Amino acid sequence: MDRLIEMYWRPIYLYIRVAWAQSNEDAKDATQDFLARLSDSKLLQSYDKAKGRFRAYLKGALRHFLMDQQKANASQKRGGGRGVVPMDEELPVPAEGGSPEEVFDRAWAQSLLDQALRGVYETLKQKGREKSWRVFDLYEIHPPNPTEISYREVGKALGLTETEVKSHLEYVRLLVRQALRKCAADTVVSEDDLYGELKELFG
Repeated sequence: MDRLIEMYWRPIYLYIRVAWAQSNEDAKDATQDFLARLSDSKLLQSYDKAKGRFRAYLKGALRHFLMDQQKANASQKRGGGRGVVPMDEELPVPAEGGSPEEVFDRAWAQSLLDQALRGVYETLKQKGREKSWRVFDLYEIHPPNPTEISYREVGKALGLTETEVKSHLEYVRLLVRQALRKCAADTVVSEDDLYGELKELFG
């Protein structure tokens, strides 16, 4: 439950904020209420992998939750008096817009990617291959000029040849793909579902 909340509270928050068109604080309140319901009820236990992906199930649960909230028209203290997850930051509503479902899916994909990247970073650190991560970070995550970044520029910044830069990137990209598959595999039932999930989220 703790792992689920850590990974997915942001997609849940953004879905609620877009679907409800509410303020940051109201969306936080509703997010805490929904997470508290997940923690305290049999909602998760009733999920059946054979009937679909967890992402779709969670979005359905969110839709029902919001309908219940609107019917009740009640303003409850966040999480029934207890915070389920720290929510100090305010997540901006994505500028690209979209339906609540589309916003949720983009945030879900970002959560999976963030988890995969954290795992790859820790793996490389344990193996003493921090330089591979620095190459990947400079080229893929924090390039100084995204439109003009090249192997040559990365190599110059890190004291590597273009061939070495390419080798580091291929290695880390493989680890990231493997880590993404592992993260997404927890929310699907079959290899076909896993392929479909990754294709929908990342193309």
